[in-house]
Amino acid sequence: MAETQADAAKRLYNFRADNYENSWHPSFARTFTEMAGIQPGDQVLDLACGTGLITFDTANRVGPSGKVIGVDVSEGMLGVAQAKKQQKGDRAANIELFLHDIADLDGLPDLKEKQFDVITCASALVLLKDANAALAVWTRYLRPGGKLITDAPHPRNLMVGKLLETVGEQIGVPVPYHRSWVKGQHSLKEALENAGLVVEREEFVEQTRLGTQYFGIDEAEDRFVSQLMTESGRNFRKPTEVREKALEAFKREWEKASVNGKVEDVDGVFVAVARKQH
Repeated sequence: MAETQADAAKRLYNFRADNYENSWHPSFARTFTEMAGIQPGDQVLDLACGTGLITFDTANRVGPSGKVIGVDVSEGMLGVAQAKKQQKGDRAANIELFLHDIADLDGLPDLKEKQFDVITCASALVLLKDANAALAVWTRYLRPGGKLITDAPHPRNLMVGKLLETVGEQIGVPVPYHRSWVKGQHSLKEALENAGLVVEREEFVEQTRLGTQYFGIDEAEDRFVSQLMTESGRNFRKPTEVREKALEAFKREWEKASVNGKVEDVDGVFVAVARKQH
């Protein structure tokens, strides 16, 4: 039986939960909450809340008169957030956490008939098989005038993963990322507008601070092998014939992506703030 999108996300992030915050993610989360312009008293829905980086920062900003609901599909990631909430005690009384698939908000009874001032979703939109469908549903949970803030990668961000997704489609091997809809700089803006939202702000944000990197055509196999050692590339490791077929396809895609013998890898994503009209 094929792995579902939700199961793939669980596997990937359960594996990363213990070390998730030892990375660029805390800094990126702060950028997210600052861009969202969250106010005291706001009702906020944090989708793919993970370990709670945005959730707890937001809870401080909304104060005791506001509320933050965090939703995540990964038991490991949410477990870290739940431990933080328990440790904070009454200081986290304005936070609720739910283990659930963000692609199925209508299936979470606790959200029934609720609307929010702000919805956040960081680093997760490309995990969903149908980002446009998800955005359309999320928009229904915004009050009139409410804001949604989310992100999508630069078209040349994390090129190894992007090309492996293309290879997976070619040879029938599933991958946990779905970013084929990101065609250019304004793909996120277009997706939000298709959901009926008005984009008020869109910014390019660096993540790892490594800057733009360039890799040679002769590095294709090394890049492929390094990705296979990660949890996101696990499905390409075995059997041997799948790995060999994937490598040959990856080399072809790597060469196609090169310009003047180099493959460009851009560090960053586009973050957009969009508003629901009255």
